[in-house]
Amino acid sequence: MGSQLLESGQKMTQMSEGQRSVMKKGQEIYSTICAACHGPDGKGSEVAGLKDTLLAPPLAGSKILNGDPHGGIYVLLKGLQGEIEGKKYEGLMIPMGGDDDEWIASVLSFIRNSFGNSSGFVEVADVAQARKDTRTRNTPWTYDELMGALPRYVPSSRLKVSASDKSADAAKAIDGRKETRYTSGKFMRPGMWFQIELAEPMSVAGVTLDTRSSAADYPRGCDVAVSADGNTWTSVLKKAGDGSFAVTELGFQPVRTKFIRITQTGSAERNFWSIHELKVRLANQ
Repeated sequence: MGSQLLESGQKMTQMSEGQRSVMKKGQEIYSTICAACHGPDGKGSEVAGLKDTLLAPPLAGSKILNGDPHGGIYVLLKGLQGEIEGKKYEGLMIPMGGDDDEWIASVLSFIRNSFGNSSGFVEVADVAQARKDTRTRNTPWTYDELMGALPRYVPSSRLKVSASDKSADAAKAIDGRKETRYTSGKFMRPGMWFQIELAEPMSVAGVTLDTRSSAADYPRGCDVAVSADGNTWTSVLKKAGDGSFAVTELGFQPVRTKFIRITQTGSAERNFWSIHELKVRLANQ
């Protein structure tokens, strides 16, 4: 527990005031409701008298919680039953959809940035949309159902990328190697941009910027615009101020487009703008 508090304290010093508020609320929820089954350290609580038998799966390093944010949202909204990656657990993840969108976003944001995880914040708007998308579901997910329901992404082979600064290195953001990165090579300033060209027009609903290996190099604000021809642009998302922590989720209403441009709108005197891996999310069909 002491090491967990130290880790959270170190991360929170790098966050904005708004993010620290979300983390504090999420930590309170986790300690009150989640820790009994998942453990105060996120490694799962053992069943009394049954060594190595856990009530619930570990959240530290969880594929569901650290992947697309919809994984955690869907589980909290509808629950989860059965084996998880071939393992059985004594407890049952009950639905928590009766709690409001901010409640769900807060506790998921805390989990995704604690226990050694560093996977970005969950937006209240994403929870609201997920609630609408799953409104007809009345039973908990199985693991296979959940994985099949998660968003799909455009293969990197179908993307071309360029940038306002060090454009020759832009391809490092889609090379599938988290140890490499695109970096602007200069401190962040408004007007820097990173552009994605799709192989053909597609219906897309978001972009994920993963900066976990250079956690402080996330954009301090974004304007996301789309274009059919690379000349005339329409803004689909403005994300101001605090950006995100390590992973920046840029979700927007589904739109059919061929080009996506992310313009950096903030400043950082000591950090470059870096992207270790980038993903373009397809709209649900």
